[in-house]
Amino acid sequence: MVSRVIPNRRLVAHALSALVLLGSGCAETPPPRDDIKVVKSGDTTVVAVEDHSQEPESASCKTYCERLSACWYAVPNADPMLGPKDVLAKCLAEQKQCRTPTTALHCCGAINACGDFVKCQSTAQDVVTDCDRLPKPPPR
Repeated sequence: MVSRVIPNRRLVAHALSALVLLGSGCAETPPPRDDIKVVKSGDTTVVAVEDHSQEPESASCKTYCERLSACWYAVPNADPMLGPKDVLAKCLAEQKQCRTPTTALHCCGAINACGDFVKCQSTAQDVVTDCDRLPKPPPR
């Protein structure tokens, strides 16, 4: 004679529910997004969402990154292990592939002499501007 054990259906359902709940707690949480900023001040909460994919590509930014890579070894405290291609890639990544508004820093890219470029870069403010409105450096 063969005896069979028939499990209690409720017990099986509770066990499966517990496994599902435990499994859902093990899921990886996505990394924090850097395009959403939340600032709380007293009773006020400000949420800012930056969508760089919708920004037009900034020609001034691209010129700035290209000039930075060309003048990299003239920049004080520059990492000598980075080559021009690495500097260009890093700059473009930091500038969201140049899909950001033009800033005064980007305007420095129009300066050809590395010494003057480095001076401009060290004093330029990171404020949105139109490079055409800034005074042009005197020709050399």
